[in-house]
Amino acid sequence: MVSICAVLMALPADAASCAPDRIDEYAKVKQVFDGDTILLADGRKLRLIGINSPELGKDERPPEPYADQAHRALSSVLKPHSTVGIRYDQERHDQYHRVLAHLYTPESDSIEAWLLENGYAMMIAIPPNVWNLDCYRQAEQRAQKQQKGLWSRSLYQVIEAEKLDADTHGFRIIRGRVKHVGESGKSVWLDLEGGAALRIDRQDLHYFADIKPLELENRQVIVRGWVHHEIDRPVMRLRHSAVLQVLD
Repeated sequence: MVSICAVLMALPADAASCAPDRIDEYAKVKQVFDGDTILLADGRKLRLIGINSPELGKDERPPEPYADQAHRALSSVLKPHSTVGIRYDQERHDQYHRVLAHLYTPESDSIEAWLLENGYAMMIAIPPNVWNLDCYRQAEQRAQKQQKGLWSRSLYQVIEAEKLDADTHGFRIIRGRVKHVGESGKSVWLDLEGGAALRIDRQDLHYFADIKPLELENRQVIVRGWVHHEIDRPVMRLRHSAVLQVLD
């Protein structure tokens, strides 16, 4: 099996910009759960910041396309008892009590950048943990341009908002035109043609200062995030401007 150093030393030079500004601690790996979550030897469950890999099968649901490959890829570089460098961001834990961190090899190679560069994960932005976001986005763009890994699968291509239905769920990339911008006490709502809606909580609006969501009516956008259903319509919550691209 190829060692972690041999694998990550093959990263393009551009990925060097994802190098850490500091390492907060080193820890040992016990197990890899999937393409973006691991178990440390001290019992902590750690979720990698800035990426989302396809979901493995659970509760009789089949795995998403490329989930097994992402799991095997991360397992091949993070062996049991291997050492990883941990760089924390603004929030150290999520609602599931998992540790949130940027992960590095002892040689300061970015695990997230390697996964993105090879098409094993997609970039996500969940504030306030957005350190190194631009570098992760560039790593993903290189994989997407070459149709590497999951980018070769139809599930991860852009889907038109009008084609969303009751069976659409999970992480998706959606394109649609904003037909109406509305406001509620807690959120700004972007209603897309076809019935889907995008929700931006007011507490996150300062992360969209460069886009101005209230001025997006009649604009075509591409967004990424998790689709769920509210009152019989698909809804996606947006947390940061990095997940919203204005096309016209």
